[in-house]
Amino acid sequence: MTNAEPHRGDGDLPRAVPWRSYALITGMAVVLVALLIAAAVPFVAPEAGLEPGPLVLITGRDDSVGRQRIELVREWNVIHKANPVQIVELPPVADAQRSEMVARAQAGGGVDVFNLDVTWTAEFAEAGYLAPIDERTVEAGDFLGRPLDSCRDADGRLWALPFNTDLGLLYYRRDLLQRLLNRPNADPPRTWNDLQSDVEEIRRTGYRGPAYVGQFDDYEGLTVNALELVRGAGGEIVDAGGAVTAGSHLDQIETAFDRLGVLSFGLEGQTEDESTEAFRSGGAVFMRNWPRAFLALSATREAGQPDREIGVTTLPDGSGILGGQNLAVSSRSERPRAARALVDFLTSDRSAQILFDRGGLPAARSVVFEDPEVQRRYPFAAELRAGLDDALPRPSLVHYARFSEAVRQPAREYANGSRRSLPPDFVARVQDGAAGRIASD
Repeated sequence: MTNAEPHRGDGDLPRAVPWRSYALITGMAVVLVALLIAAAVPFVAPEAGLEPGPLVLITGRDDSVGRQRIELVREWNVIHKANPVQIVELPPVADAQRSEMVARAQAGGGVDVFNLDVTWTAEFAEAGYLAPIDERTVEAGDFLGRPLDSCRDADGRLWALPFNTDLGLLYYRRDLLQRLLNRPNADPPRTWNDLQSDVEEIRRTGYRGPAYVGQFDDYEGLTVNALELVRGAGGEIVDAGGAVTAGSHLDQIETAFDRLGVLSFGLEGQTEDESTEAFRSGGAVFMRNWPRAFLALSATREAGQPDREIGVTTLPDGSGILGGQNLAVSSRSERPRAARALVDFLTSDRSAQILFDRGGLPAARSVVFEDPEVQRRYPFAAELRAGLDDALPRPSLVHYARFSEAVRQPAREYANGSRRSLPPDFVARVQDGAAGRIASD
């Protein structure tokens, strides 16, 4: 457990980010006027009636390019002098973040706003750590449907708002596909079967770089990779209602885990940053990673131009699994109105545009995808937007962390080559994990 010192975000106002005009369809004049106003006056005056005093936001590491989340909090602090935000930034590994947040929530007060992984919202709500959000105070149509659904519990009650959403993507090197696979148009594979065949063919050429890199370390990233592969094989481990259905999909799960072993090929220690570096400088041909990797990979990103040799598309077989973070007010907050105002500020259209355009974190608001600058910076923006509509959430389980551990253990063994068949008690262990009957690290 790590006790992080608060990062006090009350520095100088960062360089202004223009709120670029949107190419809106006919009939959206009201929205256009609102955006033009936002361009001239970035933020409205502080709201009256907020309880004075500091707010504490607890969050994982800001992985956005340029730490745009921190910059947004600094802007809040410049305007809301009576409610300065102190940021408690936790270690980068998601599982460690969750453990620390749970410990602080159990300890009582001291936190006003949680920045939660989408899989933790149901758990924190069930445990009584969150204050519910009145649906009447939210313009639900402004948010993408799947990200907003991740803020609800199994009964449909709303407990958070989407800070940003996320979706795994397939990155590929056009030049290497042309050279190694004799593919003049550098078309990416559209099915996992085709991707696996490409990876195996690349290795047969004697190519010394990795054919495929992903997130294969022992953390939530591996669970997401595994769930994507299971969905791509036509299977599921838990259904939309939270029931464990792995027993009816063992063939598909085994196919997915076999494929994981082929793709990882001894690279089981990789995280997002390590796979990005392997793709950038290690000659990897394919990479599974989040959209923010695109900005890090763009050789001329200061000029806003992507590397022409890098292609990006959605994952094969439409197998995307939703990621992202949700902002929720603590049930123990002594300043709930101010905390909710902070959540609204950080999840606004403008904040979402900044996080995506400059930070690489996909917006959970549909209007941002109409921004010409976003479309220019991310040539795959339309494909990403469609993929988010088709993405499946990770299981909404109160004991998700334990379920994740039960799935990840055999997946890790497939990835490192020590296992070639599912353990006999796989279904039982997944059921125990989903029910919270096994210990979590």
